[in-house]
Amino acid sequence: MKDSNDVSRKRLIGLGLVLALLLLGYESFRLVANPARVPVDDFVEYWAAGRLNLSGDNPYAADQLLALQQEVGWQESSALVMWNPPWTFPLLMPFAMPAYPVGRFLWLIANSAVIFLCADRVWRHYGGEARRRWIAWIIGFTFMPALSALSSGQISAFMLLGIVGFLHYVRRGRWWEAGAATVLVAIKPQFLYLFWIALLVWVFAHRRWTVLLGAGMAGLAALALAMAINPAVLGQYLGAAAGEPPLYWVTPTLGAALRLIFGPERHWLQFAPMIVGVTWFILYWHRHRGQWQWDDALPLLLLVCVVTTSYGWEFDQVVLLVPVLYMVNRLLRRREPVIAGLALGYYLVVEMVAFYLKLRPVNEFWFVWLAPAFLFGFWLVSRERAWNRQPLS
Repeated sequence: MKDSNDVSRKRLIGLGLVLALLLLGYESFRLVANPARVPVDDFVEYWAAGRLNLSGDNPYAADQLLALQQEVGWQESSALVMWNPPWTFPLLMPFAMPAYPVGRFLWLIANSAVIFLCADRVWRHYGGEARRRWIAWIIGFTFMPALSALSSGQISAFMLLGIVGFLHYVRRGRWWEAGAATVLVAIKPQFLYLFWIALLVWVFAHRRWTVLLGAGMAGLAALALAMAINPAVLGQYLGAAAGEPPLYWVTPTLGAALRLIFGPERHWLQFAPMIVGVTWFILYWHRHRGQWQWDDALPLLLLVCVVTTSYGWEFDQVVLLVPVLYMVNRLLRRREPVIAGLALGYYLVVEMVAFYLKLRPVNEFWFVWLAPAFLFGFWLVSRERAWNRQPLS
């Protein structure tokens, strides 16, 4: 009977995949046949920058970006400038080669696959039952930051892939691959600043030099590939970052809130919460350095990092899918329906408020509460003694 059920389940999954591929193929044809259906959103910055780098031009030049973006329907008078570092281009250029409608569609498919893969992998990584992995899939595709990243054409899902890849390879002791995975985290290096601090401290404390070598070699390889096509790209990036850094953005961060309260011209306030984050990490490392395990430490590290980061948007918080699925797994394994129900209720309230705000024409800054809400939920659940007695895997 069990074998029969397994066969039936595999057939259903296979049928679902075939139907999904047919649907994607049909939608792809419709998008290519009618380019007006394709949204001109954040992906246009990656597409235009990728095209400029492919042609050997300056992918950080606002005037060149604007000309390309307006050709495909960008309505604003100023360009959407890409501030990701040059080692991001090997990821972007394949999607910039085709026309914008095709590239946008392929980008959506790739990012959807990444979120699906990461949700499934994190679920299994933290001991989730295979027969219940559909819970992770549902959470992955209803998690507000994930939906926001998909709908806006953002690149944030690949940061999540880097984090999940790092966890996967560290558990298996494959240090080269673990280091190489961090190149994806580095597409927005400022966002997960505490991860980099923790990584360096851990490498030096445990002499995991191959992790640094893997990260360095992968980063240099990606940069070399971008520079092989456009040798000046590194200088162009440094010039743009030094000449006109994006300090004018009002991001949903505590640093931006401090600037709104005490004066936008006080740029240093943008980075003030990072002092709190670094202080927390020093204390946390001092307490746990003897038994440091990335599986245990990373969920909380990500939460504190996102709450205290200097720059980041709501869609960047897709990386918090890791601590969310971590908590869900722990609650299910405890088999205490009251606590699980309260936690589920809290999570649904947070998600519904976020969805409501997303549907309203509000400034992105008003999502400043979202990461602290997830951190507070994590803290509430972790107060239970029974939680801390549970084995990790």
